[in-house]
Amino acid sequence: MAERLFRAPVLRRLPGGWLGVHDGQAWPVQGAADTPGALWSFTGDALLAEPPDGDVCAMPARTPPAPLPAMPLPHRAAAQPVLPGLRLGDVVLPRAALWRLVAMPAVTPLPFAPAGVAGLAVAGGIAALVLQGATDAPLLALFAHEGRMLGLPALEARADAA
Repeated sequence: MAERLFRAPVLRRLPGGWLGVHDGQAWPVQGAADTPGALWSFTGDALLAEPPDGDVCAMPARTPPAPLPAMPLPHRAAAQPVLPGLRLGDVVLPRAALWRLVAMPAVTPLPFAPAGVAGLAVAGGIAALVLQGATDAPLLALFAHEGRMLGLPALEARADAA
């Protein structure tokens, strides 16, 4: 015995036909699912769509919307020259090595640190060995070298166009 539905189920068109949702589950649809004003029932195995009896306030079939016209792709701006590196005082870091430029964090001195290492700093969520440099530097350039994260203090940073 088929259970009569009071309203149409949510329908999805698939390559093999229609699929309808009833009581939170998907069921195959039999009958004229795309007929306006169809009467719906649930058989236990499928949703059944029957044509309406007589002339029931027939709604016109929906026509698919027209596709949007193709839009021209925007022209790319002239390519910006790739700068070879970032100049930090007298040192030029290659762009490929530079990870991030941050404000100088607190540097913790390391006992028995090798020459040229000022200490350890945590910047940008990364622990880095800070190399000797300007003691009052406002910036720290974080860069990767041979698999290690290093920091180089910098008084100023500017693109190196040379």
